[in-house]
Amino acid sequence: MSLMSGKNVVIFGVANKRSIAWGIAQALHEAGAELAKVWDSLDFIVHAIAFSDKDQLRGRYVDTTADNFRMTMDISC
Repeated sequence: MSLMSGKNVVIFGVANKRSIAWGIAQALHEAGAELAKVWDSLDFIVHAIAFSDKDQLRGRYVDTTADNFRMTMDISC
């Protein structure tokens, strides 16, 4: 039995064969993981990965500085 046998995996960021995510997907598949690209269906995905200055995340989102908003968008989008 492989290390990842029976595990279902969703990998974000597989842009092309040169992306880091592509290499991760290949390694996980070779270790026995089921990748989302081979499932018949997927009910939903929650993507909550982002970056922002943690000190700016206290209080309301609309109160973040313009510089922090730009940095957050540059890194996370």
